[in-house]
Amino acid sequence: MEYTQGKTGRVFVARLHEDENIYEEVNKICVREAIRYAYVQAMGAIKNADGSDKHELVGLGTVVPDANKPVLHFHAGIGSDVDSYVGHPNPNIKVHLNMEVLLTELVGMDMARVYEPEVGSKTLTILGKGTDYSERSNEMKGSFSKSYK
Repeated sequence: MEYTQGKTGRVFVARLHEDENIYEEVNKICVREAIRYAYVQAMGAIKNADGSDKHELVGLGTVVPDANKPVLHFHAGIGSDVDSYVGHPNPNIKVHLNMEVLLTELVGMDMARVYEPEVGSKTLTILGKGTDYSERSNEMKGSFSKSYK
């Protein structure tokens, strides 16, 4: 296991409109606001590229740069009255009516997506330990161990 610790920075709420693309719009916000890392939550309605298939979506993702550009890695539960899907949404999906997006900036850490041959794709890689919060962490350890005894 690899992990790092950081803090939350700024928090953004966005309303995406009909025919916008969540991947493109989240990446635009990150470029415009100079956000390097983020946690993303989204909910709303989507449709396929030709608009013939509409579903509801609830999703979670992270933004980590690749080639120095923000890239949203997104997983979602997508469903309708007749079917459902869980996984990576098609990058070409469009918003149907509207979608609410909560973007939480992550600061004090260093990560990247690096190709791993054994996995066959780019995966999250922790590049540094980030900011050291060990003093606060040691304080919390005592309270957690007491609460679970």
